[in-house]
Amino acid sequence: MKALLKKLFYWGLNSEDEFQRNQEKIRNDEWNSIRPFIPEGCRFLDVGCGTGYSMYRAVHDCNCLSIGVDPHPLRAGVFHGQELLTNDNYKIRHGVAENLPVEDNSIDLVYSSHVLEHVQDEEMALMEMARVVKSNGVVIIGVPTATMSLIRLVSILIFETHRNLITILRWPFTASIRSERRFVDLIIPRSHGQPHRTIFFDIFQYRAKIWRGKIEGHFDVVHQTYPSLYPFPEYLTLFRSRKLKSFGSSVFFVCKLSE
Repeated sequence: MKALLKKLFYWGLNSEDEFQRNQEKIRNDEWNSIRPFIPEGCRFLDVGCGTGYSMYRAVHDCNCLSIGVDPHPLRAGVFHGQELLTNDNYKIRHGVAENLPVEDNSIDLVYSSHVLEHVQDEEMALMEMARVVKSNGVVIIGVPTATMSLIRLVSILIFETHRNLITILRWPFTASIRSERRFVDLIIPRSHGQPHRTIFFDIFQYRAKIWRGKIEGHFDVVHQTYPSLYPFPEYLTLFRSRKLKSFGSSVFFVCKLSE
């Protein structure tokens, strides 16, 4: 009975292996959508490299020299860490997007996937990307969309509500729960990228038009693409991923330096 209750309590949550498989499919779709814009053999900088998925693809698909910058290298993302530690084509540096440990005008292609929504200062992060890229280089920036935020909200309502109700019922009696979570978080989910905000910030601010406006303050956008519409990877699949022309769960901007 205890095992059954535990299974029901965690219904809807994917296992770590399932989550990783979903993440890898998403990252494959996103990479394939921008792969034609990556020059062969270029010096490739991954801002917010995580476990190095994009660095790995840049080396294996495009014969690049991959440099990764992350405040917590090899901690989050689809794992390719072992090769990154042993292959000379990879260089990993500790740092943040707002202060890249990279020389001026030294990078052929700056790549940033699902990072801009997490930084403390978006303007400074974009300025740093503009500083390190060569005058004829390329900058590719991928971010989540408002569509993704809506999918996340619906997923949470479907797959988290029963757990939140149980937590609310236990709230007056369990000090450990009160110390770990605010009561309001059980009702209104936090933002994906900015924990001090709510998910409604994401729904209103993660629109492609708003992201593009911020990016165009520093770069000329030469191509905009929606890799795919996909479900939130932490939960059971609500629908199959698909490629749509005018919207998706993430949007990628291919940019040049503004003249």
